[in-house]
Amino acid sequence: MPLHLHHLMHANENIAHTLRSVILRTQTRVCAYLLQTVISRAGALRRTQGNGSFDTNRI
Repeated sequence: MPLHLHHLMHANENIAHTLRSVILRTQTRVCAYLLQTVISRAGALRRTQGNGSFDTNRI
């Protein structure tokens, strides 16, 4: 029984370690994706605003 319990705890440690690394990897990927999305959105917004001001200046 104690041996079995120890083995189970060790397995849980391995699982926790794997989960942690997977979560960290996923978080990095998600953060990068979100950053990319925000940057592209801001770029698109700036482009449309720039076009709008350019049109008004031309008129």
